[in-house]
Amino acid sequence: MRFVSSALALIALAVAAGMPRTASADDEPAVVAPERRPFRMGLTNEFWVGFSGPLSNPVPSYDLALEMSFPTGRRARYHVEIGFETLNGYDGIRVAPLTIGYAIPVPELTQGLRVEVELLLDIVKAEVLFGDHFAVALSSGLRAQVVASYGLGFVAFCPLGFQVRYAYGVEDTGITTGGGADWPFMFTLGVEL
Repeated sequence: MRFVSSALALIALAVAAGMPRTASADDEPAVVAPERRPFRMGLTNEFWVGFSGPLSNPVPSYDLALEMSFPTGRRARYHVEIGFETLNGYDGIRVAPLTIGYAIPVPELTQGLRVEVELLLDIVKAEVLFGDHFAVALSSGLRAQVVASYGLGFVAFCPLGFQVRYAYGVEDTGITTGGGADWPFMFTLGVEL
């Protein structure tokens, strides 16, 4: 009898100490909620400052663009941008059809607020300006932005980056190749769907 009571006491002590128990057929696996990766659409204000090279913007340019981003994996995003640009008294469009982003999440600061740092590789951007003649430019770049999301809304701020212009052409003179670097300051306000 002492053996049985000692065995029962040992089992009770093991359960109280948190020893793992064997799984039974009635156990259900824990369900992990999938991470939310929404589609984003926003309006971006861009201010580009030329700082190096013969093909950099001689004066700052201003853009107002529609920016859309699509989640393509756990951390990656595909970005598309099209917008209005004004530069040197000329108006035109700036199109970025191929930008890849990689998000690095920041630990949650407060309930419902999600913050991430996103590194963006602009593989190709094109500018077309219209005036007495038309002008075109091609560029690529790298930048980083901080994105804060709350509910359906998000804001993004890009204080750091560069864009290298490698081709520039005017209607009557043809295409010039070379290099020129521009620094972006960008602010985006939008929604997550």
